Amino acid sequence: MASDQSPTTSSLHLEQLSSLAAAVTFDLTHTHRWTSLTTHTLPFEDRLVLTGYPPATTQAPIPAETLIMPLSLDETFSLRQWAGVFDAADQLVSHRDAEEERSWGSALLGIVSADSTVVYYTMHDGIVKPKQN
Repeated sequence: MASDQSPTTSSLHLEQLSSLAAAVTFDLTHTHRWTSLTTHTLPFEDRLVLTGYPPATTQAPIPAETLIMPLSLDETFSLRQWAGVFDAADQLVSHRDAEEERSWGSALLGIVSADSTVVYYTMHDGIVKPKQN
């Protein structure tokens, strides 16, 4: 009997997660000029995450390393799962800023649709006060 529910993270296979990571890596590298993209496996539900550097800009001449989480448009992902991703990433993925270890305060969410279009959103670990213009 077919299910009408969206697949959860645990129902995605490693092959599907690898495909999502490859689509996001390709898009960031070839479309957005990111560098040093590396894939990491988090034991939390066997998730794949990426780390890399966006291109330098006038506002950020030395870009900060960024955590990227590839997801399928069809996935559901709860706040509890996000907390687990941030906890696991802090423990397993080395993050250095000016030669100082620090935790990941945010991640770029790369949502891949069925036609391989990728849309990006920023997720924060907790509530973040909006920037003042």
